[in-house]
Amino acid sequence: MMTLPQVDWSAAGTVVTALATIVLAVVTAVLARETKRLSDATSQPSVVVTLEPSPWSIIHTNLVLQNTGTGAAYDIEMRFDPPLVLQRRGEVAEMPMRSLSVLKPNSSFSVFLDGFEKLNERVVGVEVSWLRFPKAKKREGHSYVLNLLKDYENWGQLGGPPPLIQIAQDMKKLREELTNLAKK
Repeated sequence: MMTLPQVDWSAAGTVVTALATIVLAVVTAVLARETKRLSDATSQPSVVVTLEPSPWSIIHTNLVLQNTGTGAAYDIEMRFDPPLVLQRRGEVAEMPMRSLSVLKPNSSFSVFLDGFEKLNERVVGVEVSWLRFPKAKKREGHSYVLNLLKDYENWGQLGGPPPLIQIAQDMKKLREELTNLAKK
C-alpha cells in the first residue's frame, strides 16, 4: 500500500499568510497612491484671465481674474504678449494689475479698464501662473490666446443693463427724487 506524504499544515499556513501579507501591502500602497492623487485633483486651483465687457458701460472692459478650480491659488502672476498698453490722459501707463496674492476657489477679481488701445483689433497671448500652497516651490499655470477680434464681435447689451445695475440706477433716481421732495 502506498503512503501519502505528510503535509506540514503549519508551514503551509505560514506561507499562505506571508503571501497574503505581501498582496495586502501592495494593494494598500496602490490605494494610498491613488487616494493622494484623487485628493490633489480635488483641491487644485485653475486660474484664468479674461477680458469681459463692463456691465456699466458698453465701451469699457473689465480684466477678470477667476479661480475656476477647487483649491486656493497663491502668488498669482499674469503676462500678456503683446503687453496691453493703458492710455490715460494722453500718457502710457502700466497695467492696473499684474499679480494677486491669493484667490479663493470659485471666486474672481475684476479690474475696470479704461482707455485701452483698440482691444477689438488684437490677439493677445496670456500666461497666468500660481502656487498651489503659499510656500510651494513649483509654479503651475496656463498659457492661451485671447482672440479679442473674434470675442468683441459678440459683445453688447440688448434691452438695457443687467438687472442689478438697473436696480442701482433706479435706487439712485428714487434717492434724488426724495431729496428734491424734502427740499420743497
